[in-house]
Amino acid sequence: MVSLESIYEDVDRHNIIIFQYALEDMADGAIIGNANGYGVFLDFSQYKTVRQYKAALIHETSHCATGALHRIDSPFELVERNEYKAQRRSYETYVPVNEIKQAMQYGYTEPWEIADWFDLPEEDIKKALHYWVECRGVNFNSMEG
Repeated sequence: MVSLESIYEDVDRHNIIIFQYALEDMADGAIIGNANGYGVFLDFSQYKTVRQYKAALIHETSHCATGALHRIDSPFELVERNEYKAQRRSYETYVPVNEIKQAMQYGYTEPWEIADWFDLPEEDIKKALHYWVECRGVNFNSMEG
């Protein structure tokens, strides 16, 4: 399970301060960084569940941890590259292969069940499974390795 405590430890490790801020439909989160750390601005009204909040916080923290930051008006290619880098770090840190395999060994095989195991939104788990299978070549049908 991904706990808020573990996410907040990651936040502290990367010198991030979280601010509640209404972003007026621009996004559900934004980041400002300088030499001392990062400010992550989250629009709490966008999150209907704790799972959604955790997923957003993981994503924004992963942007900070990887330095994958860009201006709002950046070219699409740069934005997509930075989003991929942050998502990759999110999956590798919070939804790693060994833990997915452990969940599967306990009988959690459907995306919604794996989402329950990790206590994250099903949509995020589906994206993580796609990353591991399609981008990294992991075969979850073979529980070896």
